[in-house]
Parts: sequence; structure tokens; C-alpha cells
Amino acid sequence: MKGIKIQCSIDANYVFDLNAGGILEYPSHLDYTFLMANLPTR
Repeated sequence: MKGIKIQCSIDANYVFDLNAGGILEYPSHLDYTFLMANLPTR
């Protein structure tokens, strides 16, 4: 299964927790594709 990236769906709480822990930059080094919903604003 080499070359296949795992897709992970995340929400804002995940990002907030990683930021609060000071480790927000590290998941980008993993071989995953992170998907996050982009809700429209008014």
C-alpha cells in the first residue's frame, strides 16, 4: 500500500487542541491528508 495517503477528517477542536499544546506544526510531517470542513460565513 505504498504511495497511498490516509485521509483524516478533523474538526476545529482538533486544531485548537494542537495549537494549545504547541504541536500544531507536527501533523503536517505525517503521511496523511487532513480534511476539514469549510463552512460559509455571512
